[in-house]
Amino acid sequence: GDYGGGGGGGGFPVSTDGWPLGAPCASHYPQMCATDSCFLGSCGDKVQDLCVPKSCEADVNCQGDAVCVGGACASGRIAMVADGCPCDWSLECASGDCNGDFGDAYC
Repeated sequence: GDYGGGGGGGGFPVSTDGWPLGAPCASHYPQMCATDSCFLGSCGDKVQDLCVPKSCEADVNCQGDAVCVGGACASGRIAMVADGCPCDWSLECASGDCNGDFGDAYC
């Protein structure tokens, strides 16, 4: 399908072939990449390591069942983020405490 308003032309065609690593992509269309992972506008491998700051934009960037919390992959969203890892909300932390400014906070 096309991205954008209906009507004549100007749509954004989505390739389903899967672009190679490093190819430009749109985060809201990760299926453009062979790995189904688009991060910061480029196709890349899925993140395997948990708790790496600024390594994901969405769950689709993380390997397996991991989810993207506070810009880092985590094993789960509710009470599953380890101490010292990025978070957005206290309920995500195993400790129940997320400290810092939104976008730069840690359990």
